[in-house]
Amino acid sequence: MIFRIDLKIIALIIILYFTNQIRLYSIIMVFAILHELSHLFMGMVLKMKVRAFTIMPFGLYIEFKSPIKDNNYIKQEISKILIALAGPVFNLMMIYITHYLKINPELKKIIVNSNLSLFLFNLLPIFPLDGGRIVKSALRIFLNKKLAIIYTNRICKITLFILTFLFSILVYYYKNLMLLFIIIYLWYIVLKQIPLGTGSFLGF
Repeated sequence: MIFRIDLKIIALIIILYFTNQIRLYSIIMVFAILHELSHLFMGMVLKMKVRAFTIMPFGLYIEFKSPIKDNNYIKQEISKILIALAGPVFNLMMIYITHYLKINPELKKIIVNSNLSLFLFNLLPIFPLDGGRIVKSALRIFLNKKLAIIYTNRICKITLFILTFLFSILVYYYKNLMLLFIIIYLWYIVLKQIPLGTGSFLGF
């Protein structure tokens, strides 16, 4: 099993510390890690082995080895969808549980908003976020691999351009650097999927 740390997290922490947003970031990171551990739990239930752990600026990234043979690709894609859904489902559960907890109202609001943000963010149809993985696997069940990648690319590009436009307006009006970091991070993780010498977002 491979363990990696994305060193960009250090730069992000320094910037957020000096812009007084480190507290909010820390809380989001805690639930982002728990979100990813939910993926891990579901993967273990489905008897999938971990290939690699990566600590990234907005949580963990877990890669799995699939024990399912290539000729049973439908079962493999369903397993991927279940693993991808496990994280957002955890965030929904946290929102529901927190609603009934007798804690400080301000803390309750922060927990609910953090988990709601993670839920919505991760369900964006942008690969390799959970939403993008769900879209790709769902398309792969009904289409061949090449078409599934093409359509996932198109959905990803359209969503990313729309978000860039909306986030640019929000950053201008609210002066919130966190929003700027999020859109930059989205572009980074998407462009990182482009293999050298190709015009495709997804390189597999």
